[in-house]
Amino acid sequence: MKKSVIFSLLFLSLNGLYAMEAGESAGGTFPYNQLPAELDCMVMKKVPQDVFPIAPEDAVQDIAEYAHGNMVNSVAVFPDGRSVLSGGHNGKVKTADANTGNLIVEYDAYDNMVGSVAVFPDGQRVLSCGAEVTGGLGWKVKIADARTGKLLAEYAHDRLWVSSVAVFPDGRWVLSGGYDGKVKIADANTGEVLAEYAHGDDVYSVGVFPDGQRVLSGGSDKKVKIADANTGEVLAEYAHDNEVFLVGVFPDGQRILSGEYLGKVQIADATTGTVLAEYAHGNMVNSVAVFPDGRWVLSGGYDGKVKIADARTGKLLAEYEHANKSAWVWAVGVFPDGKRVLSGGDDKKVTIKSLRPLLLATHQLKDPTLFQFLLFKRLQEKLLQKKDPLLIGQSDRNTLEGMPDLKKLLKVEKSKSKTTNPIWRLQLRRGADDAEPEPAAGWPNICSVV
Repeated sequence: MKKSVIFSLLFLSLNGLYAMEAGESAGGTFPYNQLPAELDCMVMKKVPQDVFPIAPEDAVQDIAEYAHGNMVNSVAVFPDGRSVLSGGHNGKVKTADANTGNLIVEYDAYDNMVGSVAVFPDGQRVLSCGAEVTGGLGWKVKIADARTGKLLAEYAHDRLWVSSVAVFPDGRWVLSGGYDGKVKIADANTGEVLAEYAHGDDVYSVGVFPDGQRVLSGGSDKKVKIADANTGEVLAEYAHDNEVFLVGVFPDGQRILSGEYLGKVQIADATTGTVLAEYAHGNMVNSVAVFPDGRWVLSGGYDGKVKIADARTGKLLAEYEHANKSAWVWAVGVFPDGKRVLSGGDDKKVTIKSLRPLLLATHQLKDPTLFQFLLFKRLQEKLLQKKDPLLIGQSDRNTLEGMPDLKKLLKVEKSKSKTTNPIWRLQLRRGADDAEPEPAAGWPNICSVV
């Protein structure tokens, strides 16, 4: 009677690397890539750091860029993803084609500078805040027609700089915060202020929850505050170690995102404030954004880099330089399809990039089995870094079947050699790592946007 197979698994952590030893059976020793598929039920809660971040050339691909004319303070994406919006130090608000970078609309919103921009859910209006010096220094929030730039409504903050704006999900209200320490909620059609609350110090960033019932703010008092959108009553507040430059809300409304002055990005529970994950951006964080499915977060900062991290673990997945390596990144955004990102900086440019399929496929490593991690690591090393084909055995072949997005990128050929154990040869498909084609350029069909 054959001896039963006994496997001894040993995980050793050394410089982020994990090793595994396989025991012996009646048939001899199994190398790791030929272990029985039954062991794929094992789950690694920590993916070794040496897999990430993915190299920039394997993570993102250039689509378009355009010159704003001065430092870019804020960017936003239209609901259908075909156009982008930017505002900067020259007081202009610009709309450009997301595929070509060609300018569609521009207008002088302020005679000084634009602090923040946002797009309404219907795609027909845009929101901005900024400074004006004509007739006395003033800080205003403006709603304008997206096609023409015609002013539709406006309201003012009491004094000092208005730093951030956001639009409510139904488009009826808008939100703003400024250095007067106030967060204001106003009617989008008339500009009438409906509610407000005192954050307590300079307000750097604001956000709206998906249910439209709560709002979020962060500021120089090192606090994040959540308030009732109807009354302005502060419902909760959470302390940070440093000034909170940026805040955001996840699509599920259960988590919040914040970026600190010294470069820390945190994901926290929206009810308790408990930190669920965090990562160090590396320098002052100027902008953060959440991907539509809530899996990843995006950040940009003074180090000139845009970074993508796993929202569940805080693990850095990829990073790349903005258009100019020496430029500070002031603004970042994510497209509705979750496959494209944009950034703006003090190099006066807005850059649009697509995420390469390899990066998009990493969502399958959320709770990877040991073999999924090992296979992914070997694919990255051989196919991408060395540009060599990879030979795999039956167990890796079974593992690949459980990673369909990754499999789509590969050409899988079974070896014709007559061996006891079958061998497959993996190569990247021709064109598999190219960006997916986008819809034809042009002004979005805003009538079709719900």
